[in-house]
Amino acid sequence: MPENQANQGDGIDKSHHKSRRGILKLAAAGSTSPLFFSETTVAQSNSKTILEMTAKDGEPLSKKQIDSSLKKFFRMLPNSRKENKIVYGVPDYEIDTDIYSYVLKVGRDGRPVSFVGTSSVGGTKAKSVTRRGVKVRSEVEGMDTIESLDSSTDDTMLQKSSQDDVDGVTHGSDWEDKSVVTAYEEHDAGELTITAQPAQYDDELDGKDDAEYWAWTGSYRMVPYHYHGSARINFAETKQDWTYGVFSPVEPYISSTDPTGEVSGESSFQAGISYGTAGISGTIGWQYSQPEIVMAEVTDKSNGEYFNYTHDYDNQAAWQYIAETGYGSTFEPTCGSACWIENTECSGIGQFSRVESMAQMNGVWIEAGTGTSIEC
Repeated sequence: MPENQANQGDGIDKSHHKSRRGILKLAAAGSTSPLFFSETTVAQSNSKTILEMTAKDGEPLSKKQIDSSLKKFFRMLPNSRKENKIVYGVPDYEIDTDIYSYVLKVGRDGRPVSFVGTSSVGGTKAKSVTRRGVKVRSEVEGMDTIESLDSSTDDTMLQKSSQDDVDGVTHGSDWEDKSVVTAYEEHDAGELTITAQPAQYDDELDGKDDAEYWAWTGSYRMVPYHYHGSARINFAETKQDWTYGVFSPVEPYISSTDPTGEVSGESSFQAGISYGTAGISGTIGWQYSQPEIVMAEVTDKSNGEYFNYTHDYDNQAAWQYIAETGYGSTFEPTCGSACWIENTECSGIGQFSRVESMAQMNGVWIEAGTGTSIEC
């Protein structure tokens, strides 16, 4: 939880330009019938490419359960899908919430999609999260690569991306998008959804023998519910934490972020992160849009104080947002960063970086996040 609540954001430049708001579309993967794990029983089908875990009788899933099921899952995963490192989403156990759904699908090319569904209030929201996880599983059953998700319907649980999707996030040819990770938190006061992609720059082009260049791009969706007489977002934070896990950032650390600095009011512009002077092939691009909200980038700020919220963002890409009178609609910023990481070659499982979101809705703090691990 924040050490201090947000204030009115004094001192932030409020000049702005107006434009249409862009919508980020991100990817997913899929295959055939799932492996199904419940809270107390385990049932297996013929498929070895989907792991689904669902809380039973309202009881949340435990870390021990999830870790054990993941070990079994990767032992049974066909070798043809384990030829390259697999970067997949796992729950962020440092967030004070309960896990009610976990879905992992590894596509034909070894690139997975994952879903972590949580609720800090349980009850009917836990049931809602569980239903959402079941729908995610049904969406990924017939998918074979992360470009193959059909996102034409409004109620899709996951969002699609491709190299040619100019309306969403586009990866230059030097980047390899590794997976799609989704975190969903539902509370009485609102919901948070993070849909993000980790990507690695071509290690034959990065110019380093002892480090790798990685990127995160993420859509952070915040929906306030009508709660205690209002439905408003007052403060929010989005973050990409490169310090989380066993692979440490190395010099020159976080080398590219967007958006940068401060953006005040309704704004829309082309954003992107890149590798040096590589041009289009080394760039990941998207449309950044925000409504009448003030944004301040706080990447790498040590004990920096913004909007009266103090936190250490060392080797973390982070952005803070404040609505002076509260924002009463869905807010969905897209953010990205790129960082140098020590070589991720390994045997077994290695914990990697994470993405997180936090929002104050109707006076209540809500958090969502997903970590990642690498299976080599």
